[in-house]
Amino acid sequence: DALYFISGDAMALPFGDQSLDAVVCLQTYEHVPSSEKLFSEIDRVLKKDGIVLFSGPNKTFPIEPHYFLPFLHWLNEKTADAYLKFTGKGDHYYERSRTFWDLKKAFGNYEIIDVFKYVLEYYSQTSPKTITRLANRFASKLPIFVLRLISPFMININWILIKKERQTNVRKKNIFAS
Repeated sequence: DALYFISGDAMALPFGDQSLDAVVCLQTYEHVPSSEKLFSEIDRVLKKDGIVLFSGPNKTFPIEPHYFLPFLHWLNEKTADAYLKFTGKGDHYYERSRTFWDLKKAFGNYEIIDVFKYVLEYYSQTSPKTITRLANRFASKLPIFVLRLISPFMININWILIKKERQTNVRKKNIFAS
């Protein structure tokens, strides 16, 4: 098998239906005109049991991660634009993040494996600041039930998604990697 890199439009991926085994969607969904369209395109091109590596910002976290401004992503477009101008950080806020629960609903036909613990472990070893390494080391040692409780409120959502058959009215819980 070969690995190819192709540049294309996320709103109309240049691949046939059910043609890919894996999709990488990292820090992308909040930058496209329609995250729903992006997710639909990912679903269209991904084979059954295909894998999506997904990472993106969580709207529930109070600090907006692109501009590091509190509550910016909770505001409507006009107010967010005014906030950016007032702080001197820009003229237009176009990023649109979603909550953990909204993303979970959007990926309702996928098995969701939350890799939050692995992300904490990684940053406990690689963060340049000692305090950040220590905080992540401490957090990575918390019991899984605690990590499950705080994961929906963290700055970023990090999931491995596995495409499953369409199901209706099935309540699924996330698998939490440990």
